[in-house]
Amino acid sequence: MKRMLLVLLALVFIYPMISIGAEKDSINLKLVWEKEIPQGVKDFVFLDENGYNVFSVQCKNPEKALKEKRLLMVQGNKLVWYEGDAMRVVKEMAIGKGTSNENKVVISKNGRNIAILNGTILRLLNWKGNELTRGTVSTWEDNYIYPLGNDKTIAISTIGGEGRFYEIAVYTKEGNTLKKVFGPAEGHYPTGHFDYAEDGSIIFFIYTDKSIPVDGKSNVGERIIIDNEGIEIARYTYQHPGWAGFVSPKGNYIAEVTRGKYLVIRDSKGHLISEHHVQGRGNYYGAFSPDEKYLCMTPGPWRVYFFETKTGKMLWEYVDTLSRYRSIAIDSQGDNIFLSSTLFHHTDLSLQESAKKYLIVFNHVGEMIGKEIVSLVKTPEELEFYRWKSITPPVRITSDGEYLMVRLPSKLQLYHIIRGGKDETN
Repeated sequence: MKRMLLVLLALVFIYPMISIGAEKDSINLKLVWEKEIPQGVKDFVFLDENGYNVFSVQCKNPEKALKEKRLLMVQGNKLVWYEGDAMRVVKEMAIGKGTSNENKVVISKNGRNIAILNGTILRLLNWKGNELTRGTVSTWEDNYIYPLGNDKTIAISTIGGEGRFYEIAVYTKEGNTLKKVFGPAEGHYPTGHFDYAEDGSIIFFIYTDKSIPVDGKSNVGERIIIDNEGIEIARYTYQHPGWAGFVSPKGNYIAEVTRGKYLVIRDSKGHLISEHHVQGRGNYYGAFSPDEKYLCMTPGPWRVYFFETKTGKMLWEYVDTLSRYRSIAIDSQGDNIFLSSTLFHHTDLSLQESAKKYLIVFNHVGEMIGKEIVSLVKTPEELEFYRWKSITPPVRITSDGEYLMVRLPSKLQLYHIIRGGKDETN
């Protein structure tokens, strides 16, 4: 008998529980905490007692950490630490001189480090706000910083020449200062896409260098994998120019979507596992499960692809030409895949931005077992969020698969994922 979608409660931002699926595939999403995001917040992370992001694979006890609720937020021109259900402020720290736009501040994926770039001064802090090291770096018109969360390494992507030149460099702590351990000799690249493992073990770059012609017309460029000491692990080219790359949480796998519409899976040494011709345009997004067993990709609107990472086998795909997908969260068993989505329109982006935002749930064989509204765009602030920050609500899952976070324009929501439809907690 075909499974029926059971919607007991509709709008999750109003009601505390939704039930989706049927029989053994049924799950409840129980809203256990909801809080307004303070004004001026640009980045945030839930931390455990050891300074690890609760939604990182390095957090050992997500349930305990989420009950205690430690949050670190980049708020305007300062760092603010909060604790408890009521988000009580326990510490504040000024970031530096200048406006908040003149300070680049990023929290590492695993929560352990904070990188601050003010002018040409690059600083590395631990999760408590204590400075670990600093140094002077070369910067251009726009700069992106990536602390690797290992207490010593920061990558920097700089853009100059009104977007014509890119450079990516890696700095690591040596004594009391930062030393450049990786960077191109000439430093002028039209593209330089980047990702890294949650534990900072490997970094993946996609380069397209003007000096590497392939057929006189196009330039596939190079892919480079290095470790957190700046030592090169692998360097190779591929038949199509790179577009977006994703590193698995523990650094054992790399996935890439190319401009030639290929999805490629490799191991951490760059060895090819599989390649698939895929459809889609723009808005490439992907996520691995916390245990790295599965990979879900949305190479553009319409399509969702789900893979077994070790073999590279495509397990299923889903197509909806009216939907655009963005954020993905997968539990370690691959039983439930959560995606946020919105309307896709070929020509009218304003319809996409103002459309209802959904949370969609697939089971392990690619059947959609739930689709619920999580956000209605009612205010200019909400419209601005979906226009410039994220076309759909970001979602994250804990490594134990028990809790799901949904970030709305002005709210944070935590859901307990209850399988089998029974809530045995108080």
